[in-house]
Amino acid sequence: MIRIRTLYPTYSTGRAISHIVLSLCEHMRSERSDVRLYFCASDPDGRRSFTSDAVPDLLRRAAYRLDPTTSTIRRFTEFSFRRSLGTADVAWIWPDVTPRTYQAARDAGAVVVGERVNTHRLTSRRILDAAYRRLGLPPTHGITERAAREETQKLLLCDWVFSPSPHVTRSLEDAGIPADRVLPSSYGWDPERLARDGPGLPPTDGLSALFVGRGCFRKGVDLLLRAWAAASVPGRLAIVGRLDEEVGTHCADLLARPDVAQLPYRDIVGPIYRSADVFVFPSLEEGSPLVLYEAMASGLPVLASPMAAGEILRDGVEGIVLDPLDQDAWVAALRRLAKDPDLRRRMGRSARERAADFTWQRVGRRRLAMLQEALTRRGAGSFS
Repeated sequence: MIRIRTLYPTYSTGRAISHIVLSLCEHMRSERSDVRLYFCASDPDGRRSFTSDAVPDLLRRAAYRLDPTTSTIRRFTEFSFRRSLGTADVAWIWPDVTPRTYQAARDAGAVVVGERVNTHRLTSRRILDAAYRRLGLPPTHGITERAAREETQKLLLCDWVFSPSPHVTRSLEDAGIPADRVLPSSYGWDPERLARDGPGLPPTDGLSALFVGRGCFRKGVDLLLRAWAAASVPGRLAIVGRLDEEVGTHCADLLARPDVAQLPYRDIVGPIYRSADVFVFPSLEEGSPLVLYEAMASGLPVLASPMAAGEILRDGVEGIVLDPLDQDAWVAALRRLAKDPDLRRRMGRSARERAADFTWQRVGRRRLAMLQEALTRRGAGSFS
């Protein structure tokens, strides 16, 4: 039996990154593994039988009111996690944890496994600085050189680091993390989540193109808006998710077009995907975006950047992989899919088939097997 203690150092809503960590932990649990997951605190939808909150429900509101920056809460959460390490074979640590906790896990004799959700901050900072320079705007990403150096320090304290995509792996190696410490993996999708009923996109004549996620420069939403305008295809581009204020200001003319719709994010996303014709995601910097898995599982062909495509989207099979800065290529791809419904159907079928191998259940089982193999190679025992 392998005992895995996992720390996600922020509040769990059951959505976004907390959805990822909950899903992975749930499907890495088996008769061969005991997985416990530690949060600061959580909503009811962000809890499971295997999770523990550092801040009890009765104290949660008062704690967050007295500590709005959550610095004290996070320190207490890390302290609670460190106390659990006496029963751990593996300490699996998610981002934004202090170096002290990584070192404490090593000192406790646990095998330390990190998780890098997006590219290393050195890579992310370089990409985003370049993006803001192109826009003629001061960068607002908030990634400091000190934070990037500290990230390398923490990852070098890990025995292994889970990487959810080839681009994340490359960024880790560029930052000096030895290649043999990286465990290449993926993220996934939940069939039950996509099966829920609810409203889809409003009907439109022509191509229904869909972007889901935070509308920010990092995800290339400004590039998408310009490509959509230049393509001039009949139809509508729907942007579903919160739009950053700076994007709203910089792209006000493009967002005001009658063939562009801004919609708030909804928890019931399956009908939104199913009512679109193509998913578009020109992200500049990513890890392994959940929306891509969900779009493909819903049978949508995808136009995406290499960073977003990761290892799941194959160029020319489930969609088209495009340089996010190559507007002419995006225009040509949008026009091609708008004119060829048969191609959309073929790519959509391939996308659905491809996504079937990336359910959380399958990804979780692969991760557990990968971790057990790594532990055996290290000589940490068979954990049978």
